Amino acid sequence: MKTPSKKQLEKAHEVYIKNEPRDLFYKVANDLVSLSLKGKTSVTVAEAISALLLTWNREVYRFKKFTESDLVVLDKNISKHKDALISYRKRSIRLPSVSQEGLLVCLFQDFEHPRGPVGAAKTLHLLAPKFFPLWDRRIAEKGYGIKLYKTGRNGQGYLIFLKMVAKQTAKIKRYNKRYPLKRLDEYNYCKYTKNWI
Repeated sequence: MKTPSKKQLEKAHEVYIKNEPRDLFYKVANDLVSLSLKGKTSVTVAEAISALLLTWNREVYRFKKFTESDLVVLDKNISKHKDALISYRKRSIRLPSVSQEGLLVCLFQDFEHPRGPVGAAKTLHLLAPKFFPLWDRRIAEKGYGIKLYKTGRNGQGYLIFLKMVAKQTAKIKRYNKRYPLKRLDEYNYCKYTKNWI
């Protein structure tokens, strides 16, 4: 996977901001998750994440209802993995050690239920936005050559994706230290999901 240049990232960012109004929901959800983790709002972490999923994945939830039981499952997964998530929230993306790989696969697969592989990546990204990269089906398959399977079987694929993105962001940090993961996602989204660039 080739790392986009500084010029390509800047162009993608311009195109993304111009064409993607849902970025506002991303900013609001990020702030809500932070406030919720600090206990500074009555909104739970699961509710804050769900607000983003319902706006970003509106096509999915048009056909599949988002229920109270979805919130319960999300809340249980957050509680189950709380220590690991707090640790990842403090870190920037990097290649995981061999001892971390099993935890990352398990973590991803737990969060796949009931949201699927795209919802799981979005959820983990909101919980640790500098560590967990975002993907969707087109980014995974067209951009990185990773086939997505039925829910519960994508942890290994996400680990491969995370490793590839970690290598890319290590290079991107030379010219964008502040938002390497977000800028790479904007590039991937514009190029593979929307074909805007």
